[in-house]
Amino acid sequence: MRLLVLAVIIILTFSNVKSQSLTYNEAIVEYLEINGTEAQYAQAVDALFTMLNKRYTNLNIPQETWKELENTYKEKSLKSIKLLLVTPYRKTFSEDNIKRMLTFYKSDVGQQMLADPTSLNTEQKAKAGDFYASDAGAKLLENRDSLGKRVSEVSEIWSRDLYRVVTNDLGNRGFALTGGE
Repeated sequence: MRLLVLAVIIILTFSNVKSQSLTYNEAIVEYLEINGTEAQYAQAVDALFTMLNKRYTNLNIPQETWKELENTYKEKSLKSIKLLLVTPYRKTFSEDNIKRMLTFYKSDVGQQMLADPTSLNTEQKAKAGDFYASDAGAKLLENRDSLGKRVSEVSEIWSRDLYRVVTNDLGNRGFALTGGE
């Protein structure tokens, strides 16, 4: 229910903002894709389905059903979490900050930082240092904890709602756990 309310708020927000703001929102979504956030949530969805598969093992749910559920909910849930995360990022970073962060993380240095920051060479370390000394980089470092807290709150609601939606769907398909399972 909370996810539905948040989704409605986001839809209303998107419908009431100027096209320039849509560019801002799209930049945030792209940043979440490029900086590894989307991949982390994809792993969380996979882990949820693995956990549910184990939890429901006694009901002998066909693998085709699990695949269908995953195909139904994975992409939708990833789109949903990215839209939900727009708000905490908008509250923390200006449009210019987001665009600068996007530029950095799209670069070879930014991608290397995401993949393995310990393997940066001297030149890459200097470029990374320049980014983190910039307004956008400094703001990113400065707000890491507070942003993490807000993201965590959104993530908790998102994951709880995804769990509920998938288990309700399983129940509607005749695969409901009883009290003792």
